[in-house]
This record gives sequence, C-alpha cells and structure tokens, in this order.
Amino acid sequence: MLEIIRELLELSKNRSRIVKNREMINVNQLVRETVDQHRVLAEEKELHLDLALSEEELMIYGHEESFKDLVQNLFNNAIRYNKEKGNIRVVTDDQGDSIRLIVKDTGIGISKEAIPKIFDEFLIICPIS
Repeated sequence: MLEIIRELLELSKNRSRIVKNREMINVNQLVRETVDQHRVLAEEKELHLDLALSEEELMIYGHEESFKDLVQNLFNNAIRYNKEKGNIRVVTDDQGDSIRLIVKDTGIGISKEAIPKIFDEFLIICPIS
C-alpha cells in the first residue's frame, strides 16, 4: 500500500512539473530532429522515409520533453514493427484549430482494441489554456 501511495505522489509531482514547464514547440523541427536521430536504424532495415511536413511553421504549446517522447515513440515503433524494405511516411499539417501529425508505416499495425488507449500516458502534453 505504501508503494502505491509513493507511486501516486511521484506521478502527481511529475504531472505538476509538466504543466508548469510548458513552452512553444516547433512541431516540424522536432519531427525532423527525431527522424535524423533514427535515420541509421531505418537504413539498417532498408526502410524508405517520406517526410511530408507542412511548409508553414507549426507551433504548439506544451511540455517539450513529453511531446518529444511521443514523437520518438511513434517513430521507433514505425521502425521496430515495420517489414524490411518497408515505408515510413511522416506528415504534419495545419487543421485550422489543431495540428495533425501522422506516422504511417507498412508494419503490422495496432490492434483495434489498443487504439483508444495508446496515447493515455501523453494526455497532458498539450493542455489548452
């Protein structure tokens, strides 16, 4: 019981830190950096990378490290679960009141049951305020 309480307190502390440390994040820049950092892994599997990033600067307000974790997780999974010589396409665009980030690959995909839960740990990245 004490361990559960400690974990809840730690989670609460981390969430508080994330909400307080929000800043403007350049989405395209962060996506390019992530792709560049993982390019060697993609090349080892002979994956074809297609970046279709918005020509306009896309900015969001949030916790940069958490958003970076999210993008890296999506890209790592696109590499890890892709077939050899497969494709990864990364798209960003402005949807008016939101920004869309798509990481699409030729891998095994995500089960329909898991889709509603995959972003649960990232829900506090970009709170609207």
